[in-house]
Amino acid sequence: MTTTSTLSPIDPGLAALAFSHGAILKLAEGISDEQLTTRSGPKANHAAWILGHLAYANDSFCIKLHGQESVLPENYKTLFGMGSTPTDDAADYPSKAELLEALNKSHEFVVGWFKSLSDEQLASPLPEEMEMFGPNHASLASTMVWHEGIHQGQLIEVRRILGLPRAFG
Repeated sequence: MTTTSTLSPIDPGLAALAFSHGAILKLAEGISDEQLTTRSGPKANHAAWILGHLAYANDSFCIKLHGQESVLPENYKTLFGMGSTPTDDAADYPSKAELLEALNKSHEFVVGWFKSLSDEQLASPLPEEMEMFGPNHASLASTMVWHEGIHQGQLIEVRRILGLPRAFG
C-alpha cells in the first residue's frame, strides 16, 4: 500500500531551516565560554555575537510579522540587533549555554510561527518594509537560511583560528 502526503508550501523551507540550525549547533561545539569572543580578525564577528544575533533575527521576524512578544531577554536587541557592534569583553555577553538556549528557543518560535500560517498566508506578500527579504511569507524561510549561512561561514573562521577540527567531513 502506498501512502501519499501533501506538502505545505513551507515544508521545504522548514527542512532547510532545520538543517541550517543543526549546522550552527555543530559549529558551536567545542567553542568554550572563554573562547566565545575570539575573532578571526579585528572587526570580525565572534561566536557570542553570532549565536545571539541569529537568535535575535529569528525572534525579530516573528515579532514584526506575527505581533507576538519576544521570547528573548530584553538586552538581546542592544547586544545583537542590526547595527550592534561586538565587543571583546566576554562579560558583556551571556554564557554559551544561555546563548544556545536563546537560539533554540527562537528557532522553535520561528518554526512554530511558519507552521501556524495557512497556505494563503504563506503565499501572501511580506509587508512593504520587509519585501527585500522575499516576495511572500514562505520565501522568508529561504532568506533566513541564507542569513544563517553567512554566519556559519564566520563560525567556521572562528573554529579555524581556535585550532578546532573541522565540524563537517
